[in-house]
Amino acid sequence: MSLKYFKEKIKSNHAHIFFCAAFIIVGLLGFGLGRLSKIEDGRPPVIIRGEELGEKKSVSQPQNIDNLKITNQSQYIASKTGNSYYLPWCVGAGKIKDINKIWFKTKEEAEGAGYKKASNCRGI
Repeated sequence: MSLKYFKEKIKSNHAHIFFCAAFIIVGLLGFGLGRLSKIEDGRPPVIIRGEELGEKKSVSQPQNIDNLKITNQSQYIASKTGNSYYLPWCVGAGKIKDINKIWFKTKEEAEGAGYKKASNCRGI
């Protein structure tokens, strides 16, 4: 079997080679993405810790926020200077500066501190 024979065989089977190569590439990409997602599962959770919040208050700030602490079990976030609470992935929550963040475990706790649920945050 000569090199000429293989060249002609390849020319006549371009479609087969293309589909085989595409099948192998898609399989490898799928395997790689599966492995990547498994690596993400093994990472430890992010834990947010903070000091007690300061005494500064603004005019529009709800009351009863003294001595609140940031914990890793908090579900809702609000701003010391605002009057609404959000889920952590809402757009409004991303705009709150770290120094002004207040975390609440429940909706009731946030509402008890004088906050109302944000109208632009779905899922609350």
